[in-house]
Amino acid sequence: MDVTEFETILKKAENLISLGTCSLNITELDENKGGDYSRAIKYFRNAEDLLNNFFPDSLLNNEKNKELVGRRLQILSVLYNNKAIAHWRNKERDNTEQLYQKALELSSNNQTIRDNYENFLIESGGEPPDDLKSATFYHKSGQVHYDNKIYEESIRCLEEAYRLDGSDPKIQKDYEAVISNYALELYNEEKYSEACQQLKKITETNNEHFLSENPLIYYNSGMCFVKLADYLKAKESFEKALEENPNDIRVQYSLAWVLSKTDPNDIGVMKEAKEYYYQIIENTNKNDEDLKIKSVNNLACICYDEKIENPSNHYKTILDFLKLHEKLCENSPEYWQNRGQIHIALGSRYKKNENPRATEEFLEAKKCLNKSSELN
Repeated sequence: MDVTEFETILKKAENLISLGTCSLNITELDENKGGDYSRAIKYFRNAEDLLNNFFPDSLLNNEKNKELVGRRLQILSVLYNNKAIAHWRNKERDNTEQLYQKALELSSNNQTIRDNYENFLIESGGEPPDDLKSATFYHKSGQVHYDNKIYEESIRCLEEAYRLDGSDPKIQKDYEAVISNYALELYNEEKYSEACQQLKKITETNNEHFLSENPLIYYNSGMCFVKLADYLKAKESFEKALEENPNDIRVQYSLAWVLSKTDPNDIGVMKEAKEYYYQIIENTNKNDEDLKIKSVNNLACICYDEKIENPSNHYKTILDFLKLHEKLCENSPEYWQNRGQIHIALGSRYKKNENPRATEEFLEAKKCLNKSSELN
């Protein structure tokens, strides 16, 4: 066979590759049009047979045939790339990886092949060879895993991307965003300790810009500690969240609630909790009525538990406070329960010396408690 005949073989191989590529594309776009990946693979296999079995070593090693040899290698690299795509779409992972490696051996600087191989590794969760390991690869891989909600693998990839290029702010931002969302998933699954461990990764980075833009990191961390009944750490987290966003009433409410749990006998701590509740009650709008109602009830409970020298007047003050917010809290069973308890406390005080007033208070207590039962 002369060189002209070998050129004819190359053209036949190119034609088969084109047919395989058409079949591959038709299958990807619309399987109902008669395409299938196996058909594409068959075309590619026939082309590969021509390119590998009809070129003797004497022709390939002849210095005069450099152009012909180079063209054959270029066609082979395209063949392996396209055949790899067909095998991957046909869910044959092992063949795919081998084909991409062959394609890169023949054309290591071909960016299309590198990108396709990279995308395959990212989609399949494969680990790249050393020459493909880069911050960009791991960053893209982390994003794909995140989109598929494979959070731990996403975090691993983003951590590797950050290790390779810690100066890229986008990698850092995406890494912290993934951790934040993964922690929220863990929280919703009631895995509070694991959620805390993830959020700790962010708070320990001391990335002030990210934390200032995402004050919920501290808030969510605080809520995890609440669920773990670690009120001191929850308090620290809510305080940091409040530093970042002083007007967030959810944080104000959570901090007040945690303060009341840390040390109920500490007058200073309870005073601080009460101040937050008063602030919420006075400043919230209609969109935050639920927190306002909770604040009214919690404040009443704190005041009820306080040790006061003149209990009767103290209970009357709490009752006046509750009556002031009756319209707001009229559908809250807890509100009527608290109000009933205050009337009972007053009735018990009057029972010693003023029976009529005691009876009146107990009757009011009964009304309130019945209303609470109706609303429950």
